[in-house]
Amino acid sequence: MVIKEPDEYSDSHVDGRIFTGSDDKSTTAYVWLNNHTKGNAIKVRPNESVIDEGIENKIIQS
Repeated sequence: MVIKEPDEYSDSHVDGRIFTGSDDKSTTAYVWLNNHTKGNAIKVRPNESVIDEGIENKIIQS
């Protein structure tokens, strides 16, 4: 999987369903836990980014 930098397309679709972000700027990550997630455990590598908008999720970097 290739994580691309935010662009004009993703910035124009920041709605919390397609892309996440704030101030009309999108954010990319390897894992996106949106505000409907709760109680997940996610294991990622140290160089991988996670957007965690949920409740009581646990991010484990290995």
